[in-house]
Amino acid sequence: MLSAALLALSAFAADPWSRPEHLRAVTPPPTLWSDLSAARLPIRLWWDGAGAVEVQALRRGRWRSLSEDALPGWVSRPLPVGTPLRVRREGGRWSAPVTAPAWVSPAELAILASPGGTVLAGDVGQVVSDGHQAIASTLGGGVILAQPGKAGVTSLTRWDGLPDDRVIALDERDGQLLVGTAQGAALFQDEVVVEVWDDVLPDPYVQAVLIDDDAGLWVGTYQGLALHRTGQLDTVLAPWSVFSLSADNDGGVWVGYEGLRRLDSSGSPVQPELPAIKVFGSVVSGEDVWVASEDQGVKLLSDGQLVAVPEYPTSETYSLTLSPYGPWAAAGRQGLAGPNGLRITRLDGLPSSTAWAVASQGTGLWVGTNAGLSWVQLDEDGSAREIRSPRLSRWPADRSASALLLREGGAFVAGDYGVWSIGMPHDDAADLIVAADPPVLSLLAVEDDVWAIGRSAVRLNADGDLHRVGLRKRPDAAAAWAGTVWIGDERGLFRYEAQRDDFVQMAELPDVSVLASDEHALWAVGKGGVVFRVVFGAVRPYAQTQHALALSSDGEQVCVGTLNGLERLQVSDGAVTDLLEGRDEGVAIPAVAHDGRGGCWFAAEDGTVGRIRSDGSIASSQLPDDAWPTAMVIDGADAVWVLTERGSWRVRL
Repeated sequence: MLSAALLALSAFAADPWSRPEHLRAVTPPPTLWSDLSAARLPIRLWWDGAGAVEVQALRRGRWRSLSEDALPGWVSRPLPVGTPLRVRREGGRWSAPVTAPAWVSPAELAILASPGGTVLAGDVGQVVSDGHQAIASTLGGGVILAQPGKAGVTSLTRWDGLPDDRVIALDERDGQLLVGTAQGAALFQDEVVVEVWDDVLPDPYVQAVLIDDDAGLWVGTYQGLALHRTGQLDTVLAPWSVFSLSADNDGGVWVGYEGLRRLDSSGSPVQPELPAIKVFGSVVSGEDVWVASEDQGVKLLSDGQLVAVPEYPTSETYSLTLSPYGPWAAAGRQGLAGPNGLRITRLDGLPSSTAWAVASQGTGLWVGTNAGLSWVQLDEDGSAREIRSPRLSRWPADRSASALLLREGGAFVAGDYGVWSIGMPHDDAADLIVAADPPVLSLLAVEDDVWAIGRSAVRLNADGDLHRVGLRKRPDAAAAWAGTVWIGDERGLFRYEAQRDDFVQMAELPDVSVLASDEHALWAVGKGGVVFRVVFGAVRPYAQTQHALALSSDGEQVCVGTLNGLERLQVSDGAVTDLLEGRDEGVAIPAVAHDGRGGCWFAAEDGTVGRIRSDGSIASSQLPDDAWPTAMVIDGADAVWVLTERGSWRVRL
């Protein structure tokens, strides 16, 4: 059995000056809307190994001691945001300084949007049970700990030592928890992180993990398989993706990797090797191996041959477990598939029609779906007697958003699911949430009214009255300008006229994909990436750029995000300037926003979020996720919200 002491020694030996490895700083998840703009916050430090360290903070140009006996997970008093910290073991050298990231993550925003005890992300990719509780991975919401009969769950996130909140895989054994994330693997011992592996792995994106009492720790990644034992990590398979790992009765491991293959405890291949099957899960039962594959469904490997299993799915299965009533499979859009043709789907009470993972616990099943986690209590005949699902955050970490409207005390958020709120953006916010017609493209403020633009246009005024305006077609773009709402689609440009209570076409401008406004004009992107300017109802072509994805104008200059970088249009003469001077060539910029001070914020497809100030200086931060940005919203003088296809961030620079 691996021990925390052994792991601590290996981490200690990794640096000749005894500097702690993987030192990382995090701030606490916000619990109040005001926490987002706090000037001072506590900082928590994590590092590999055990033993106390001295902690110093850089204040007013001097390093000042905060603690002389801090242990991993130590939390400081509130410090100014951006304060650098460093640590030193007794007799060792100081670490390189670290600062807490300049962003609030999707998981932390999910905590803010919902009461405690909720599941922070919908996609639950893997579930294991220690006989007492479920331990589940979520793609964006960290690790979930849940117990049957309890409504609330506990979540482990970056605050608890994870290198990333995007968790893909996990395994548990006798108090140890091995977690695979999008930025490395982490080992917990008695709920404390003792070691992290990232750049030493074949790839930091970890897709499968296994704790083996005899062999050590198996870590399957996007680009191969590594084995960690006696303080050493070796790559045993490369370079292809590892999708699943399960222990063999003889001390080896079954690996879903370019088919299904078996390795002994040293990582050497053992027959049989089965190509041409994409295995996402396997379970050893006696001499046989049950296999869950995406392309062939549930199979049984017996005497070296793959055999179809009657009444189980023949495609799209991702996980298997052995219950007292027989094997159960998580079969994607087919729900749960069990013995004797039993099926459990959304019609039976699962929160979603898509099941990704399943694990047996006693006479019940834990099920991971794309809408959270469920406990299924089985009846004596193996059918579902009762299904209970912990609440999912109102704004899950892995849910995309198309628009955000900041108000005093909170914000409205919109997307394919409709409209939600954070904090208290309006006394009657709940009414707009119910009335909005999803999917919602845009949220707009026109004087004291809030508009939600989707399949219809819904207006909420200051008195809490609702009004709905029908739309002939769902728009592709929307903006507020000149005291009313404008929308655009493939037919042209339309304006809401209160007297008619309808949207009236103002121009036959083909393929309007982007709308933005300033005090003097409305700006639009039409067919072929042409930028148009609308003033007093007159529409004229203004500039031809490389295909424009986003616009933001302050009246003097228009910041344009394109498929090939960031440009600026000078309103006075139409001159086009490459703002990043070629450093962004070939990089799409799908979201931009003017800062109101002559500068421009931008979000790139590679996760870069930056700000070009009016004096030409640039500040930037790198998000750990490279999801496609969908919108950007300024929040005060030094912060911006970045909405993406896989979650939303608040960045402070």
